[in-house]
Amino acid sequence: MIVVTLRVPRTERDELAVSVRDHTVTVTGSRGFARELTLSPEADTERLHALLYHEILELRVPRGPLPVARPVTLDVLR
Repeated sequence: MIVVTLRVPRTERDELAVSVRDHTVTVTGSRGFARELTLSPEADTERLHALLYHEILELRVPRGPLPVARPVTLDVLR
């Protein structure tokens, strides 16, 4: 399990947004608050969970398998 905590402005739940794209988590809130975090490649971002405790946002994400390298066919142009 990967756990990340960060301090956010005191806010209501509907004033704070958490989104994830690839392995980048974006947190935005009131008064122009914005943070971006890059998670490791082994983070299973499909199961990311966010908890808000007053001014502390906790992000929990289970570890998944690391991406496996695969061979790529190489075409030669002449």
